[in-house]
Amino acid sequence: MKPVLRRMDAATYVKDIEASRAFYELLGFAEVRSGRGPSSAWSALRNGRDTVLLTATWPPLPVPRFPLLFYFFFEDLDALLNGLGDAGLKPVRLGHPPHAPGGEAKVTDPDGNTILLGQEARSPGQPPGQEEDEQDWFSILKEAAALAQAPGRHDSSLRDQPNREVMLAAG
Repeated sequence: MKPVLRRMDAATYVKDIEASRAFYELLGFAEVRSGRGPSSAWSALRNGRDTVLLTATWPPLPVPRFPLLFYFFFEDLDALLNGLGDAGLKPVRLGHPPHAPGGEAKVTDPDGNTILLGQEARSPGQPPGQEEDEQDWFSILKEAAALAQAPGRHDSSLRDQPNREVMLAAG
């Protein structure tokens, strides 16, 4: 029998719980639980049935700078992007790929992690999509390769660290 998934919770290490909480609140998440100790803190934020768990430690854990990727699907991408712009963020529109015909955008969280934002269906009144060249689509693999090849990124102490890539579809 195939397992039935009821919900997925994703976790990420952050430098500043308060700054990260404020960012994810802009995406419609609200804190449901939190805790703090002498050397760590956590905050569970929920939007619908999906949860993002923010964790921080003092001193910080040596987490490699490989891209963490959350992919959130929203009902109204344009409204969300307008709200993010009003909050001083600069999301980048990425087009209308087949998995997000209502549109796709990218923004980074306070820790520099990539947050992809999509809309699974076209909005009423949205013009028909154009065929797009696959080369124009965002590629997390290209971003990861660029980070890995950046000067100073060949620190052998990072080699044994776990991969931080996590995908979360929320809506």
